[in-house]
Amino acid sequence: VNVLYPAAVENGFWGNGFEWFWRLREVEGEPGVFTYRPEGWFSCRRRRIQYTGEVDVSTGLPDGEGAWVADTYHGEAMRGYWEQGVPVAPAFARQVGTSAVFVKLCVGIVSNRGEDLVKELNAYHWKPRARETVQYGEAQVETSITGGYFPFLPLCERVTCFDSLEGLAPRVKMNVTRLHSLLGAPKAEPREALIYVHGFNCSIAYAAERLAQFMALGRMPGHVAAFVYSWAASRAGAYDEVRNAIPQGAGGLSEMVRGLAEQGFETVHLLVHSLGTQVVLHEIPLLEKVVSPVGASVKGRPSLATLTFMNADAPRERFLDLVPRMLGIAGHLTAYNDKTDGALFLSEIRNGRPFSKALTFGTLVDPGNTGLGHIARKDAEHEASSNDHLGLENRFDIIDCAAMDQNVSSVRHCYFSLNTTIVADLTELIGRGRGAAQRDRLIRLRNGENLFSFLCVPRFVR
Repeated sequence: VNVLYPAAVENGFWGNGFEWFWRLREVEGEPGVFTYRPEGWFSCRRRRIQYTGEVDVSTGLPDGEGAWVADTYHGEAMRGYWEQGVPVAPAFARQVGTSAVFVKLCVGIVSNRGEDLVKELNAYHWKPRARETVQYGEAQVETSITGGYFPFLPLCERVTCFDSLEGLAPRVKMNVTRLHSLLGAPKAEPREALIYVHGFNCSIAYAAERLAQFMALGRMPGHVAAFVYSWAASRAGAYDEVRNAIPQGAGGLSEMVRGLAEQGFETVHLLVHSLGTQVVLHEIPLLEKVVSPVGASVKGRPSLATLTFMNADAPRERFLDLVPRMLGIAGHLTAYNDKTDGALFLSEIRNGRPFSKALTFGTLVDPGNTGLGHIARKDAEHEASSNDHLGLENRFDIIDCAAMDQNVSSVRHCYFSLNTTIVADLTELIGRGRGAAQRDRLIRLRNGENLFSFLCVPRFVR
């Protein structure tokens, strides 16, 4: 039913037989209204479906903005956009009987990995390799946000390709504005770009789905547009090959930031997961050349408002050495760390744990023992004496996520897009520019240091 029937309808198999089976009839005097039998010939009752909105005059099919209502238990009430009868993003839908809510939204993709953006959207190459030419595309992703979550969502349904950011960026901006108009939010052109840099065991589709789920669940404000930077990753068995190949693909992220600035984005946010941390660390010297330094405004360069690391898979010493340089270009630096992260534990074993050089930064939750607390205190003193243009108490926070257990897998490595506490916290940081000391669901663990934890109730408490 879920495979053969949709394929038959899409390919026109059986001609008008489907209309005959479902007993589809147009209601006279009510344009766009039809009735049908939900169980076909096996039911006596009839139900209504209705479309109201823009229509292509030449074909008679929905084309443009409109609303669809089917009054069966599993029918949908949907507001959104259509292309020749096919619903496309952005769209907002509610299942009539269950009140489950779905959002379909668009995510920009910039990829320099070997997989083809359309034909290999869900594929991995075992041997990671970067392309000489960058691929640009817009992915349409359907997500669940409340009610009964469907197991196949989020789902990347289609990708539209573009020749450059010059074509992609305006399309993403337009669809962000359209989505927030459907949700009743004030219209505003997006001027900020959120770039998601994924980890190593990740396809292009999976990266787009994680980012779209996060954007939808957090209801990110309309001034922020979402993009994925997809670098040459691979599957779990190719960890060493992926890590060693990172320097070969350098330059793609900084060029993406430069291109977004040329398309009118004044502010950039980087959201980095797992091994993507080493991609960003490798690009710090290049990013210093394309973004404005903190406290200054350079013509043609965007500001890097936030630089956020989730479960960072990078050597502690290397990360800490680059903290001063990152604070030089990022308005706010945040790390969501988890000492119980199973994937990072395996990474440390692979790299020679228990030796200190093998420990990853993403498991660090005690900055006082590493010199990080000293950096934080100096940073706080600096901010107290120089009015920070972001209005933040200090600019470097570590968030201890070890207490999180809602919507968290046993590996505890990739849950930032599903745990609503973390989603809301990230939205406050990225969408509203609030430091950890200003965010409602965080508590400072030690005075004088930038270590925070979440106010949360464990799932075993009833």
